[in-house]
Amino acid sequence: MSPTVVDRRANSFTSGIKAAQDKNARVSPRMVIGLNGSAFAAKAAVEFRGLGWEVVHAGTGEEARRLAVRGRAQALVIGVDEGGLLDAAKLLTALPRRTKAVITAPVSDPALVRASLYLGAAFVAESDGIPALVKAVIGNCYVN
Repeated sequence: MSPTVVDRRANSFTSGIKAAQDKNARVSPRMVIGLNGSAFAAKAAVEFRGLGWEVVHAGTGEEARRLAVRGRAQALVIGVDEGGLLDAAKLLTALPRRTKAVITAPVSDPALVRASLYLGAAFVAESDGIPALVKAVIGNCYVN
């Protein structure tokens, strides 16, 4: 009986080959939250992760824009006040049209509501709670 020769070259190349992705696999939608680590941001992240979303937190507006554009986010949630409205406008105009933008503030303000509508974003007051944010991002299909 002669010893069996095993070709080890085949095994060395398999580690560099990526597995083929299933074309029928469901990809989780991505959300970027630019609310500077607030309690509202944490609650929103928990809620959306529970709904099957991938949630990424951004510390600055520039980081939020970069994560939303390069990461192909389906939604971007940013917090503004009247002083930061210009920065929000710059950020929102750089987004692709497919990205749903939501502007949040601690309480409802008619000026911010008008400005967000003008910019093509939805407005949600943090005082309205997480269900209002989910409804603004997903639509009426959400049941609390």
